[in-house]
Amino acid sequence: MPRTPPAVLPAIRPPIGLVGPWVANKGDQMMLRAVMDHLSGRPLAAPVELWSRELPDPRMLRVALPPTITEARAAAARKHVLRLGTLAAKGALFALPGGVGLRLTGHGDARSLGTLLDCSGFAYGDEWSTARTWHRARYYQRLARAGTRVVMLPQAFGPFEKPGQREAARALFGACALVYARDEESLGHVQGLDLDAGTALRRAPDVTHLLSVPPPPDAEAWARRAVIVPNQRMLDRTAPDRAAAYGQFLQDAISAVRAAGLDPWLLLHERNDRALLDAVSREAGGGVRVFEGDGVALKGVIGAAGLVVASRYHALVSALSQGVPAIGTSWSHKYDRLFAAYGQERYLLAPEGDEGERRARLDEALSPGGQAEARARLAARADRCRDEVEAMWRAVEAVIGGALPPAEADEGRAASAARTTPLRSIA
Repeated sequence: MPRTPPAVLPAIRPPIGLVGPWVANKGDQMMLRAVMDHLSGRPLAAPVELWSRELPDPRMLRVALPPTITEARAAAARKHVLRLGTLAAKGALFALPGGVGLRLTGHGDARSLGTLLDCSGFAYGDEWSTARTWHRARYYQRLARAGTRVVMLPQAFGPFEKPGQREAARALFGACALVYARDEESLGHVQGLDLDAGTALRRAPDVTHLLSVPPPPDAEAWARRAVIVPNQRMLDRTAPDRAAAYGQFLQDAISAVRAAGLDPWLLLHERNDRALLDAVSREAGGGVRVFEGDGVALKGVIGAAGLVVASRYHALVSALSQGVPAIGTSWSHKYDRLFAAYGQERYLLAPEGDEGERRARLDEALSPGGQAEARARLAARADRCRDEVEAMWRAVEAVIGGALPPAEADEGRAASAARTTPLRSIA
């Protein structure tokens, strides 16, 4: 009697690592959820820093990242001897071959990842420290040497003009197999680094365009409300005249919303904005309520709102991608490029600009005719953005599978070289 052949065990797939988002930022929460939704059913891994009560997920393996120079400096400045000792021990565990030390502590070894997806949003450029960029670059080089394919999901980059920043950025992006910029300006900053041929450079919209969320239970009530999303970065990352005018801009927006018969609500998009929201509410007489929730809830109420006035990038993506008219203010080129992609440049306002023009734009966006025109135009642009994100995922899936990304989507200099160059490790 012939024996039944033994069952063939399925190959164990190496986990896909996720790095970048900061869970206190609701926009980062949206990015993380959008990526996890797409990768549903895959083995996932994320650094311990992404584990929080806000985003528990049993699918994710906890992995350890190497200690950073910034952590060590902060501990030394505050004379945290215990913290310094912990960082030194963590660094020693990372130095052991094969991730033995990390496994002894109950953490996975990030060097065993098949692919690492970086969805930082905006973390690489002159706005950030050179030491921070070098730390990430050296880590990604170690991953690439171990065979991990590093992919930058769509995000804002640059500029890279500070002393040392350009060299650090070249090392960082040179360790990547595939890099996606969210806009043409960011793509140009990376192209200007003159990378070697092994990195494919592309452009695609933000991944949260594909994040599907349910409407809030009281969607009809939100249709009669305007969501206002302040951002502390408008005070600490802008020129003095813009920062000084920002508070009055928010009060003008609240007044215009009330005059149009809508109920203004403040939305907390990051916990660092709490003090600013409290100040805005007090200045408005204390009658402006604040909505809080996770990233999914925030996108839901934004999609149901009558108007959005925001200085947080992902609040604006949530509005425009759902066809909701939006007024924005900017502290980075990523805002300018987002409004250009949706044909809404006239609604990206400078708080320090002409007061009459600002009020005219607010009144226009709040008028029935302006609302109808904006919604029709935004719907068509949003469909195109979603198609582009779908194409991005097809290319990323090819890299996850160990192949080159489809050549037809390549952008600029890296395109033709990537078609003939295998995914590489750093020597």
